[in-house]
Amino acid sequence: MGCYHPLTMFSYNIEYKLFGMHAKVFHFDNLVLHLLNTLLVFYFVFLLMKQGAKNLSNKIIGNGIVVIPSITAVLFAIHPMHVESVAWASERKDVLYVFFFLLSLVGYVFYLSNNYGTKFLVVSFIYFILSLFSKGQAVVLPLVFLAIDYYLKRKIDKRMIIEKIPFFILSAIFGVIAIKAQVAESAINSDLADKSKILFTSSYGLFLYIFKAILPIGLSGAHPYPKADAGGIAALLYVAPAIILGLLFLVYRSIKSNRFVVFGSIFFLAGVFMMLKFIPVGDTIISERYSYLPYIGIFFIFGSYYNIILEKFKQYKTIVYAVLGVLILVLSVGTFQRCFIWKDTFSFWNDVAEKYPTYWRAPNNIAQGYLQKKDYDNAVKYFSKAIEVDKECPPVPYMWRGQIYLDNLKKNELAIADFKKVIDFPNKHDPTQIEARIDLGLSYYRNNQYDDALKIYEEVLQRDPNNAKAYQLMALVHSQKKELTKALDDYTKALQLNPSKDLLIEIMINRGSLYTDVLGRFNDAITDFKKVLELSPGNVDATLNTGITYYKKGEYDNAINIFNTAIQKDGKEGKLYYLRALCLAEKKDFANALIDINHAKSMGLQVEDNLIKTWESKK
Repeated sequence: MGCYHPLTMFSYNIEYKLFGMHAKVFHFDNLVLHLLNTLLVFYFVFLLMKQGAKNLSNKIIGNGIVVIPSITAVLFAIHPMHVESVAWASERKDVLYVFFFLLSLVGYVFYLSNNYGTKFLVVSFIYFILSLFSKGQAVVLPLVFLAIDYYLKRKIDKRMIIEKIPFFILSAIFGVIAIKAQVAESAINSDLADKSKILFTSSYGLFLYIFKAILPIGLSGAHPYPKADAGGIAALLYVAPAIILGLLFLVYRSIKSNRFVVFGSIFFLAGVFMMLKFIPVGDTIISERYSYLPYIGIFFIFGSYYNIILEKFKQYKTIVYAVLGVLILVLSVGTFQRCFIWKDTFSFWNDVAEKYPTYWRAPNNIAQGYLQKKDYDNAVKYFSKAIEVDKECPPVPYMWRGQIYLDNLKKNELAIADFKKVIDFPNKHDPTQIEARIDLGLSYYRNNQYDDALKIYEEVLQRDPNNAKAYQLMALVHSQKKELTKALDDYTKALQLNPSKDLLIEIMINRGSLYTDVLGRFNDAITDFKKVLELSPGNVDATLNTGITYYKKGEYDNAINIFNTAIQKDGKEGKLYYLRALCLAEKKDFANALIDINHAKSMGLQVEDNLIKTWESKK
C-alpha cells in the first residue's frame, strides 16, 4: 500500500505462525505495545527532567520532575486521537515504531547524562534503525535530538554535530525509500497537489492537529480535504496560516523564558511536519494516527503548565487534582466509546459518513463491505450513493459498480454506461483509465458487440502496448468472429509479454481450448494444458481439458487415467464422472459407464435420458 515497514510485517508474520489468524492476538499485542509506550513516555520525560534539573537555569518547580512525566504519559495513554493507532490492527506500525523511537530517545538521554558514553549512542542508533524499519515516520528522530539539546542547553560544538551525522544520513535514506514506495504504489495524489493551496491546506491540517489535541471532538477515521462550499470550514482554511503564524510567534517569544514550551513545540512540529501533506498522499487532510508520536510534545507542555498551577495554587490542590480527574475521566470515556467505531467495516465507515456526509469514500467502502458479503444489490446502492453525495468523487465507484453489473448481475448495458463514465474522467493518467477500457471491451464482448470490443482493445494497446490482458481478450473476440489466425496471433503476442502467472494460465487454457474445440490440433492443446498443470498442479480446467482432448483424439485410456486421478483428488465434480463415462462407453464398457453417468446425474449434472437408455440396451 505504498509503505515500507518490513519489521512491522515481520511482527504480523510471527503472530500468524504462532497463533494463526486470530484477531484477538493482533489487537492484544497492539495494546501491550501501547502500554509499553506509555511507560517509555514517562521514563523518557522523567530522565529529561532529571537531567534538566542538574542545570539550575532549567527550573523545575515543586514535584515537576514526577508530575510532568506523569501527566504526559497519562494523556498519551488515554487521548481519543490515539485510538486509531491502537484499535486498528493494521496500524501496528505506529505502536511499533514509537516503541523503538522512545527507546532511542532514552538511549540518547543516557548518552548525554553519562559523559557522552559512546555505547549509549550506538544503542540509540540501533533502536533508530528498528524504528525506521517499523514505519518511515521515524525519520524525524534527529530533529527531536536537537530539541533535547536545546532543552538541556547544550552548546553547539563539533561533537554535537558529528554525533548526529549518521542519524541524519539514515533519515535521508529512509525518506527517499518512503517517497519511492509511495510513488510506486500511486499513493501520491497529484490531483490534490494544487501548489497555490498547499500553504493553506498544510496550515489547516496543522491547526486541526492542535485543536483536536485540546478538544478531541468530531473524530473520524478519515478527514477529507474541505470543499469550496464547506462554509465556515472553507473560510478557516484561508485563515489557518495566520493562526499558525500567531502560535509560532508565541513559541518564539518563549525561547529564552520557557524551554518547556519550546521543547514541546519542537517535538510536536518535528513529529507532525512530514504529515502535513506538502506531498499529497491519499485524499485526507489529516489522519488521527499521525498524532500518536507528536502529541507527546503537546502533552509535555500541558504537564509543565499543570505543574506550575499545582504549585501556584497549593491551597486549592484538591480542586486542581479534581479538575485533572475530570479531564482524565472525560478523555477515558471518549476513548472507550471511540473503540467501538473500529468494530467492523460498517460501524467504521458509517461513522465517517455521519461526520462527512458528502465524502464519497464512506459509502464507497460500505459498498465494498456488502460486496465481500456478496450482497450485490446493497453494494450497487452504496456505490450509487457515493456518486450522488460527492460530485467530485474519482471514478472508483463507477468502476466497482460497473464490474458488479458485468460479473455478478449480468447487466451489460449498465456496465457499459459505467465504464464509459470512467473513461470520460479528465485525468487520463489514472490507472482506472486502462482498467475501465479492458472491462468495457469485455462488456461489449459479452453483449456480442465484437467490433466495438476490438476498437476498445486497440485503444488500450495504443496507451499500453505491453498489455497482455488486452491481447488475450482480443483473441476471444477474434475467436467468436471465426478469425482464428488472428486469435492465435493474439494469444502468442500475449504470451510473449511475460504476463502474470494467473493470466498466463488463463491464456494457455483458452488457447488450448481453441486448439481442441475448433482447430483439432490436439497435441498442441495437450502441450498447453500440461504447461498449465506444471504451473498450477491440480488445476481443474486444465485437467478437464486434457482429458477431453485425449477423448477427442481417441486415446480413451489416457483420458480415463486423467479423470481417475482427478476423481481421487476431488470426487465432488460431477462432470468428471460424466466424461469418464463417455470414455468407458467408447471402450464398450457400458456397465461401468452407466455407473459413472448415474453418479454424475445424482450430483446434479443434467444427463440425457436417451443416452442412458441406449447404453442400457447395449450392456
